[in-house]
Amino acid sequence: MKRATAFFILFSMLLSAAACGDVEEQSDVSGTADDNSTETTAAEVDETDRTSIPDNLPEYDFDGREFTILTINNSNDPIRGNDEQNGELVDDAIYERRRTVEDRFNVVLAEFIMGDHRETGAEIERSVMAGDDSYDLYAGHAIVSGGPAMNGIFLNWHNVENVDFTQPWWQQNSVEALTIDGVMPLVPSYMTMTVVSNTYCMFYNKEIAANYQLEDIFDVVNSGEWTFDKLQETTRDIYQDLNGDSAANEGDLFGFGFGAMSPAVTFTWAFDIPIVERNADGGVELVLESQRTTDIVDRLYDFIYQSPNVYTEPTGQSTRMSELFATGNFLLTPGCIGHAVSILRDFDIDYSIIPYPKYDSSQEDYYTMIDGGHLIIGVPLTAKNPAETGIITEVMTAESWKNVIPAYYDVALKLKGTRDEESIAMLDKILDSVKVDFTYIYDNWQGFAFFMQDLLQNKNRDLMSYVESNRSAKLTFYEQLYEAFDEMKNQ
Repeated sequence: MKRATAFFILFSMLLSAAACGDVEEQSDVSGTADDNSTETTAAEVDETDRTSIPDNLPEYDFDGREFTILTINNSNDPIRGNDEQNGELVDDAIYERRRTVEDRFNVVLAEFIMGDHRETGAEIERSVMAGDDSYDLYAGHAIVSGGPAMNGIFLNWHNVENVDFTQPWWQQNSVEALTIDGVMPLVPSYMTMTVVSNTYCMFYNKEIAANYQLEDIFDVVNSGEWTFDKLQETTRDIYQDLNGDSAANEGDLFGFGFGAMSPAVTFTWAFDIPIVERNADGGVELVLESQRTTDIVDRLYDFIYQSPNVYTEPTGQSTRMSELFATGNFLLTPGCIGHAVSILRDFDIDYSIIPYPKYDSSQEDYYTMIDGGHLIIGVPLTAKNPAETGIITEVMTAESWKNVIPAYYDVALKLKGTRDEESIAMLDKILDSVKVDFTYIYDNWQGFAFFMQDLLQNKNRDLMSYVESNRSAKLTFYEQLYEAFDEMKNQ
């Protein structure tokens, strides 16, 4: 019913636009590289210099109108930014981004901020269903946003003019993984810094590595040989009873520290585990219960619960593990990139940032995910002018990639967080490996996206029984999810 209502709203808007076509004399908003007044030849572009890559957006004048983004109250992820500079590198870069965009397009960026992530999702759904055009863009909690998206309240990003997903400021793995039959209602964007700060990585204690005479971890990663086997080998002999109580506990030195919450979920994507797919007949099939996935669960279980060199907290989050890592008690621990700024910079610890390992050397590349609390963006069905939303989205994402992200990790992490240059280069590798999967964003806590956490947190290694006991309800959910995308494709 909700999707039918959304379709009716879209149909009404199209009729209205047609009726008003001879009244509105707004200039053409669409554009290509040929439309742009500044022609940039290939010879003029230095691809090693982010700022030299053109966004190819057309000249356009918003006539001073307010462009409103519905978002959540998150002081760690300001989109609009402050009204003036405050001397903080990242804050000032966000301020300059806004000024650049507002001056270039004669637009005023505004935010309507909700206090809770569920309230934000409910508000955008209420707004669209009511035919309200108050919001030009939505930026909400990623997993919460999947529910409203299934009700067909967002436009397909692939149909939004002025957005070019081939540009380097878009995460290609995520765009591909979030597109189903040409439909993508939600996409992560660098205009929200949680796309960077909430990305999972691993922290590596260089001092402990030197004490144990371990090989250069960057050589291992860059050679493509950073695998689960290598993780086990690297951490195998590292344990010391530092507190002298003859028991392996929090106060000791371990090779690996692990919390079986979101860090466990990340192994699903890092090890490239598929969950569901469509067959040739259009039906939905679970592909989670493979021998490969069974082996992965068994091996992870043994590693985190039966290895004397691993400290595991079944309900431990990445923040908790990063705090313990900061005290120098782990060689390695999973965490989010943002912990380098929010936690580790306050401690005297020499560390590096590396990606999650591959499962084995046959895996093509390193992969990671962004924590589900990051902000993801969508264009409301009732947006005043989707082509204008495309302009602001593209320029904000591009300017973030060109100037805000370098301020965040090329400067903020270099000077205030991590201590070595190679970690800075490694961050690009990690961000390029992000894979925000379709089955994760639209899970809404009803699918199998959190299966690894469910199993490991509850000290359960029986994947087959777990899948079988949940099969009926979750398969029904996935069928509904694909049906929702089919309806969006026909809007």
